[in-house]
Amino acid sequence: MKCREDEDEYLEFLEKLHQFRRHDWEWSFTRGRHLWSKGRHLLLIASTDADGRFEVTRVGKSVRRRGAKDQDQQLRVTHVRRLRRPLLLVELLDGLTAAQRRHLVEEGHQSKGTGEAIRARLLRLRPELRETVR
Repeated sequence: MKCREDEDEYLEFLEKLHQFRRHDWEWSFTRGRHLWSKGRHLLLIASTDADGRFEVTRVGKSVRRRGAKDQDQQLRVTHVRRLRRPLLLVELLDGLTAAQRRHLVEEGHQSKGTGEAIRARLLRLRPELRETVR
């Protein structure tokens, strides 16, 4: 999911707030209902860098909650972990095959094959995330 500026600022606030307590925290946000399927999923959280490029800065676990409005869905994110080294989103997606790129959705739940390919590439590029992603 691509963070909006206010969401990125809020995540920074939550991280600082809970840093001293050293326990897990959760975050809720709203997006279009059609983007997210039921169940628990690995969530890659992307923010913009100084040049306006999206980079994966955090990972977490997401689950759909109740509908927020007619077409919106509330999602709850837990187990949020910051990447020690952010990963440019284009670098992550550059390793996908043509078939996987055809099924890629800009934001939301990925198809099974594309999602698995993104996860595998993430772990190849950032092996220190293995335990967190597991």
